[in-house]
Amino acid sequence: MLYLSHSTQGTSLNQSIQFPSPLLNLLDDIWKLIFLQLTEMNFKNLWNCSLVDKKWKQMSNDPSLTKKMIYEGFCFNPSSWNKYCSPWAKIRGKETVSRDEIEKAYESLPNLIDKILKSDCPAFKDKRIIDSHMLVWIPEKIKGQPVTIENLEKLLEERIEFSEYGIRCCRDEIIKQERAKIIKSGWFLMTTHIIPDSRNQSYFEQKNRVENFEINGQKGYRIPKIAEAIVCIATEYFRTKKRLFPFGTFTRCEESVESVNDMWQSIVGYFDDYGFSISLNICDCDIVGIAALQRFPASISELNESIHAI
Repeated sequence: MLYLSHSTQGTSLNQSIQFPSPLLNLLDDIWKLIFLQLTEMNFKNLWNCSLVDKKWKQMSNDPSLTKKMIYEGFCFNPSSWNKYCSPWAKIRGKETVSRDEIEKAYESLPNLIDKILKSDCPAFKDKRIIDSHMLVWIPEKIKGQPVTIENLEKLLEERIEFSEYGIRCCRDEIIKQERAKIIKSGWFLMTTHIIPDSRNQSYFEQKNRVENFEINGQKGYRIPKIAEAIVCIATEYFRTKKRLFPFGTFTRCEESVESVNDMWQSIVGYFDDYGFSISLNICDCDIVGIAALQRFPASISELNESIHAI
């Protein structure tokens, strides 16, 4: 139980007169409303509340409460797209992402997302998932158009400061092959940096390493696709102006281009004042590592389909 302590003259250093706090008589629902306000400062404060006593721990671990706070305070959700990418977002039809996607995104966010984010990170020692990943909603459409590399390029040209280009492509083969492919909507959990010691490794070594990562005994990681990586990295820039995967750093991606004798793997990164770079790579080198990504199903029907496919 929580007490308000008041030291008085004549008591020892380790003693105090304790008065039950009247605040504890508030209804649980009122406490939850108070906890929700913590999102405006830092939603991680909710986890600190769980350290007060058993009652606060029980309330602050309520899945409906933690999910809402994570959605609003950590995720790059549909409202975030409109906040950072739509000058006229308050006018229906002028949004970057349709308001109809807000409910869908919230419902499809895993109910146990709090447990996932608190878990130890399999890639970065001494870090939790929340400290080493970003969680991004990739919408069905951006400004009414499907999410493709071609349409992302237009958005990035508008939103990256002082940049003439949104995306630079060093190899025409990969952009011709992938430019118009539509990316599935859903929640994407991706590492904010390339995995330690993943530079100077072959694609197959990197791929095997990523696919063996587990969260709470469950596998599910894979290598990102080009557009998935671009969206996740770009949304962090939209929100904080921080350029992840900067000069001198690429992550390999799933897509590849086959030549006469070799298979060239796509790479994304080198995010500088000119935008993103997309290229092809065949050799192991110190500028090419690997990011790890998980995608959560965007609907209950898709979740059921994935379960049946197992």
